[in-house]
Amino acid sequence: MDLFPTPLLETAREASTHAARLFADMRRHAIYQIAHTPIRAYPFAHVFVEEVFPHDFYARLQALLPPDDAYAVGSVDADGRPDQLAITARRARSERLDAERRAFWHGALGALDHSDTGAWLIAKFYEALAERLGLGTDDSGPGRDLRGSATLVRDRRSGGEGPGTGEPGAVALAIFQLARNSNRRELGPTLYAPKDPALRCAGGRHHDRDAFDRIVTLPYRPNTLFAMPKTDASFIGFESAETGDGCRDILRFDLTLPARLMH
Repeated sequence: MDLFPTPLLETAREASTHAARLFADMRRHAIYQIAHTPIRAYPFAHVFVEEVFPHDFYARLQALLPPDDAYAVGSVDADGRPDQLAITARRARSERLDAERRAFWHGALGALDHSDTGAWLIAKFYEALAERLGLGTDDSGPGRDLRGSATLVRDRRSGGEGPGTGEPGAVALAIFQLARNSNRRELGPTLYAPKDPALRCAGGRHHDRDAFDRIVTLPYRPNTLFAMPKTDASFIGFESAETGDGCRDILRFDLTLPARLMH
């Protein structure tokens, strides 16, 4: 007896093809939106993108956001309660997620891990990154061997995060904001300028806000994206939540230098 009848196999193949097309279309839509959004030059190069995902895809994403217990704990607060939770593409295959969420988030995170995402971020911020990465020189430049990773994050830190330029090995950052509504606009990323114009930071630390001017807090709104290249003058942080729970659902894409060049 045939354990896998042909009609069943065909249905499985069609479902797999449909899912692959769904996530490829999502990635292409996001790349298109990023490519056609003008760069804002002050206080450093960045973009703020509206409707970054297709409308139907975003609605499905919202419906399939995982419960807290499906995430890995990234950090805890002073009382020992988890305040940063994360799911990577590998963890999205965990049995902690039901079958529908497992398939969706493994596919979505895997699609954003695609080399196209990093390539378009480099293209978008080419001017800011060219000298640092040796772009346009030869195949030995680190721009040829960057690593991209997508992570679903639930950030409950109500105290915010002071200005910093990211980790030393960071190249570019994209934050897909997964807000359910626009009621907590103050939870978006804040851009800072140092009061001392000569201040630079290679990364790896957060600074006292008193040494900076807050330029703008970009709104935490549904289906939006903030992206920037990492430089020693690109200071970003998060302000403290004004009231109540400061929960942010975001999808981070980090583009980093290969380990051999992180020194």
